Amino acid sequence: MSDATLEKIIDTIYNQAANIAIKLLGALIIILVGRKIIKLIKRGIQRSKKSNKISPTAKAFLSNFIGITCNVLLIITAAAVMGVPMTSIVALLGSAGIAIGLALQGGLSNFAGCLIILLFKPFGVGDLIDTGTYVGKVKDIDIFYTTVITPDNRHVAIPNGAVAYHTVVNISREKTRRVDIEVRAAYSSDIDQVTDLLLKTANRDARVIYEPGVPYAALLRQGEDALVFILQVWCAAGDYAGLLSGLNKNIVEEFRKNGINIPTPQMEVRLKPGNK
Repeated sequence: MSDATLEKIIDTIYNQAANIAIKLLGALIIILVGRKIIKLIKRGIQRSKKSNKISPTAKAFLSNFIGITCNVLLIITAAAVMGVPMTSIVALLGSAGIAIGLALQGGLSNFAGCLIILLFKPFGVGDLIDTGTYVGKVKDIDIFYTTVITPDNRHVAIPNGAVAYHTVVNISREKTRRVDIEVRAAYSSDIDQVTDLLLKTANRDARVIYEPGVPYAALLRQGEDALVFILQVWCAAGDYAGLLSGLNKNIVEEFRKNGINIPTPQMEVRLKPGNK
């Protein structure tokens, strides 16, 4: 090999290396500057006065979504600067999208559930909900999971798909709740006396309110071994558990004071002659 040929090869390698180095430097600069810009955009969303009008959950979701989208565009731009053909990038993204979609079918369902929760707002952060399996206060609504804190202080992460596509009771959405108490009394009891005692017990509790309805007591049905009465009163949503417990206690005490018998369920067993 002649010296001229060797020198030409070295020049070619040098030029190619310099070209690659320039492209790498350009891509690196784009990534570094782009990352700074993305952080500024996300910080601007969090601090914007207009964003204060939306819920914290929606704000976090919007910030994360914009961040992910901008990072993908940043990577594509950097790859293009390095000379990667756009057709190859598009084909790679398409293949990756199909693979990720197949691998994350449940995750995509949860992502769609997050969008449904944010758009239709069946509940929000701080609400007390009943999913049928868990009762708790909503701590966070993430892209894939809704986290609730149960009354015994357990953190439960529920897939968004499970809460978005099934019945969820929002217990704390309304400011007032109705307390329904069924009370059993012996058949020998005076019906008017029992209903009167129930109403007097309810009216003595300061947590009982009279809007949207006044306390109501009546004979509900005739049970197999007792008369069943119903007491319905309204209260502030936050007083529900305490009022329910307090009324049950006070009703038992009032019945004992006034000689109202509360029968216990009984079972009669009969043995036929000849059975051992």
